[in-house]
Amino acid sequence: HTNNTELLAFYVALVAPVFCGNVLVWPTEGSHWLNVKMVIQELIHRGHSVTILVSNASLFIQPKAETTEKFEVFNVPFKKDTIANLIEEIVALWLNNRPTASTFWQFYRELGKLSKSWHQVNRQMCDAVLTNRELMAHLQGSGYDLLLSDPVTLCGDLVALKLALPFMYSLRFSPASTVERHCGKIPAPPSYTPAALSELTDHMSFGERIKNILSYHLQDYIFQRYWGEWDIYYSKILGKLLLLAEITHAIHIGLQTQSLGAKVQVRTKAVLNFFPPKYLPRGEKKKKKGGYERLCRYPASPGPRALRDRGKGRELADSFNKNTTQRSEEEG
Repeated sequence: HTNNTELLAFYVALVAPVFCGNVLVWPTEGSHWLNVKMVIQELIHRGHSVTILVSNASLFIQPKAETTEKFEVFNVPFKKDTIANLIEEIVALWLNNRPTASTFWQFYRELGKLSKSWHQVNRQMCDAVLTNRELMAHLQGSGYDLLLSDPVTLCGDLVALKLALPFMYSLRFSPASTVERHCGKIPAPPSYTPAALSELTDHMSFGERIKNILSYHLQDYIFQRYWGEWDIYYSKILGKLLLLAEITHAIHIGLQTQSLGAKVQVRTKAVLNFFPPKYLPRGEKKKKKGGYERLCRYPASPGPRALRDRGKGRELADSFNKNTTQRSEEEG
C-alpha cells in the first residue's frame, strides 16, 4: 500500500499544467483560405479555441452554428459577386494567358490592374473592422491570445497591433520574396535562389537564370507600384508614420501546407522573432533609391511591444511549432 502511494505521488509530481489558447483568425479567400483552414483544423485538434472574423460577403467562409469554430461577422459595402469576379479574372488570366516573350508586359499589366482591384476590396474589409468601435471593443474584451493571418489579405497585422496581440502569418507571402528580401534582408541571390511564382527550381540553366533575374526585378516593380500605397493607410490607422515594410520585419511563422498527406509543416524554428538587421552586405541598403529606400529605410528593430509579447501567445505558437513538426515527422 505504501509503495502504491509513493508511486502515485511520483506520478502526480510529474504532471504539468496544459493551457489551451484562444486564437483569432483574420479572413482571406480562395486557395489561401484553404491553407488557413488546415491550420485551424490542426489548432482545434490540439484543443485550442478558434474564432474567425468573416465578412458578410465572404465567398469561401460560411459561418455555421454546428461547427467547432466560432465566427464574428462584420458588414462590408460590397457583395459576394465582387470577390467571385475578381478570383475568376485572376484565375483566367493565369491559366489562359500565360506570359510569353511577346505578351510578357501585357500579362503583368493586367495582373497589376487586378491586384489594385483586390487591394481596394481589401481596404474596405480593413475599414469595416478597424473603424467599427463596437466590434473592436468586443474583440479587445474577448481574451484572445494570438491572431493568425494569411498575409495576402492585409490588415491582420494591423488588427493584432490595435488589440495588442502577438500574431503569426500562415506562409511566406511575397512573390519573388520581395518583402522578405528588401524589408527582412534575407539573402536571396537571383542566380541561385528561384523567385517564388517563377516556376523555377534551384537547378537552372543559364537562360533560366536570366529569366529568374527578370522575375525578381519585375516583382520588385509590381510591389513598389501597388503595395507601397499601403504606407499611408498603415500610418493613418496607427496614428504615426509606420510603414508596411516596418511591420514585415517579423518572421511571424513560416507554415507550408502540403496537400499530399494533409501535413502541416513548420518551416522555420524562429516563431514570433525578428529578422537580424544585417544579412546582406553593408552597401546593399545604400544602393536602394526611390521607393524601396522609402519603404525599408528603417533598420530592423525589436518591433512593437505587442509583437514581442512572451506570454501565452508565444507559448501557443511555440507549442504549435513543436507539435506540428513532431506530427509531420511521424507521418512522413
